[in-house]
Amino acid sequence: MRYIEAFYNRWRPHTHNDGLPPATAMANFTTQNQQQRAAA
Repeated sequence: MRYIEAFYNRWRPHTHNDGLPPATAMANFTTQNQQQRAAA
């Protein structure tokens, strides 16, 4: 069970994130958020 939550769910594509894995979606969000703060 720990493997599923720690590894598989982080990299499994999710429809809520436009087919991106949660780790990738979070990295994209963080990058966009940092760029917006730098531009402000």
